Amino acid sequence: MRSAYKFRLYPTEDQAKRLEEILETCRQLYNWALEDRKNAYSNEKISRTYKDQATMLVVEKKRGNFAGVHSQVLQDVLRRVDRAFQNFFRRVKSGEKPGYPRFKGRGWYKSFTYPQSGFRLDGSKLILSRIGAIRIFKHREIEGKIKTCTIKRDSTGAWYAIFSTDTEEEPPKVEPETAIGVDVGIKNAVTLSTGETFSYPRYLVRMEKKLAAAQRCLSRKIKGSKNWIKQKLKVAKIHKKIRNLRNEFLHQISKKIVDKADLIVFENLNIKSMVRNHSLAKHILDHSWGRLIQYTTYKAARAGKSVELVDSRYTSQRCSGCGIIVPKTLEDRVHECPRCGIKLDRDHNAALNILTLGLRGSACGEAATEVAAASTLVEAYWITGSMKPSTSSKGFDGSRYNREASTKSKRRKPFPFRGREEVTLSPDNIQCCQRSRTMGDLKTASAVQYVPLQDPLPAV
Repeated sequence: MRSAYKFRLYPTEDQAKRLEEILETCRQLYNWALEDRKNAYSNEKISRTYKDQATMLVVEKKRGNFAGVHSQVLQDVLRRVDRAFQNFFRRVKSGEKPGYPRFKGRGWYKSFTYPQSGFRLDGSKLILSRIGAIRIFKHREIEGKIKTCTIKRDSTGAWYAIFSTDTEEEPPKVEPETAIGVDVGIKNAVTLSTGETFSYPRYLVRMEKKLAAAQRCLSRKIKGSKNWIKQKLKVAKIHKKIRNLRNEFLHQISKKIVDKADLIVFENLNIKSMVRNHSLAKHILDHSWGRLIQYTTYKAARAGKSVELVDSRYTSQRCSGCGIIVPKTLEDRVHECPRCGIKLDRDHNAALNILTLGLRGSACGEAATEVAAASTLVEAYWITGSMKPSTSSKGFDGSRYNREASTKSKRRKPFPFRGREEVTLSPDNIQCCQRSRTMGDLKTASAVQYVPLQDPLPAV
């Protein structure tokens, strides 16, 4: 299992200057490698590879270029260029926006990596090749074998060491006994299927005036002047404070969620499309839903627990009690079902629906898609009377349902059952059971409605 540990570095003035020089050398090498690839293809129609440029790097070092930097650090720079082109070609093939690799200007190259050797931890010191021993604040022990060491400078000039580790033994997988659904939002950052909510302090909104004043002051400075550099640092520190507070909140909430259940279910949100709504984009990005899911996922993996993503369509509109669609706008904060009479907060209702979808996937496995399709069809109708499956010589294939009512028989749309599972619909639950050959034992009650799956895992 791969993990990463990030620690703060406190270099001396001379060491910081040396780190800056290495960053500048790596930036120049990156731009040199990018320019070489462009010229080789435009002039000679040759596609450079990493091996080609690694051989050229040896020649350049013999000439005295890129001196004073560990050889593996320089090789890692060439690998970054190679990955940039590989990602570019991948995006072209998939039809995405290509995004051709760009040259790195001053201040835009912020890290370098020791991939195998050239670094060593010695107590509270990090010994780096060609630099020396730098004081490090190691606030926790590192588990596993250290594979790489990345030295990074942030926008405020602070230095960090990031260690990538690998542990041979995977954490033991926990057999799910409890499950919880999580709905993310703006009014409440997190709403659980238990009804518990966590409100986000909205750090960006709190510090918005201070940030705007600092940015206005920066815009009045002459770009590149000493006062402009000082004011730019002030703006960066405000952004860093907001980011640190947000990350602390997300770490705390994700830890609480992981501690509450063995199976955690989130919506699979398309956040990139959601931020196109300019009225909500600032708040959506400030809440960092994607990062919350990311933090919860890796914490659950370390604990041997599971995180599932389910389809986000109609989780807020569907009633968690009977399953009918109750249309709402963003202004409607309370869910009131005209069919079953249930009344609860819309986020709580959505969390219950998310939990139901997650439990179906957990219980049915391959039949989860079939159950979801069946429930979507059932929820569109309020079926009264008794329904009996139509059978044929080839067995029941779900092609027709006959409805016996007191007035007249009415033909219904086909149920989309295909595969090895059958679904028994009742007022109490939807159960997945092994399909019989004729499915003649499929029984339904006189009044059938959509209700959530009876939890195979006890919901917390």
